Amino acid sequence: MEFKEYDFARNPVVQNEVFLLQSKCAACSFSILVRSIEELVEHERLHRTQCSPSNAAA
Repeated sequence: MEFKEYDFARNPVVQNEVFLLQSKCAACSFSILVRSIEELVEHERLHRTQCSPSNAAA
């Protein structure tokens, strides 16, 4: 599976007065919740190496 720039949907989230960044994989709905854009990009990159069409939600 080839991933594109839009393979994750990103949203800002506030929980208990703390600003977080959420990213959700379009292929399998895996959700990432972090405090910095650097962490978000790293977690997305790592997930891309682990996500496959067989893991995707049907």
